[in-house]
Amino acid sequence: MQTGIKAGLKIQEIYELELWEFNLYVETYNNELVREREATIIKQSYYTAYFTNGQKIRPLDYYLKQLRRANEKDTKKVTKSIDEVNKGIEFAKMMSKKITEEERKRGQ
Repeated sequence: MQTGIKAGLKIQEIYELELWEFNLYVETYNNELVREREATIIKQSYYTAYFTNGQKIRPLDYYLKQLRRANEKDTKKVTKSIDEVNKGIEFAKMMSKKITEEERKRGQ
């Protein structure tokens, strides 16, 4: 539950999600955190190298782009924004409710 709250979910939303929906949401959140941490480490390394070497180095954006390219090659996944994931979760909830309603109708 703490992980869901850290990911920005409300307690009621956590209870409404099915396990696979929750896992998908948390996985996306964790991937975003990893990317942010990597970018922070690259920035710190960049400024450390700049001040210790005293030589001109390439712009920071160059190294950040290299990091993004390396991540894309390693993962080869389609990355989605949190909004896209939320839309997918809402769609899955809607379909799950429809299936549940159809099953109730069949059972009657």
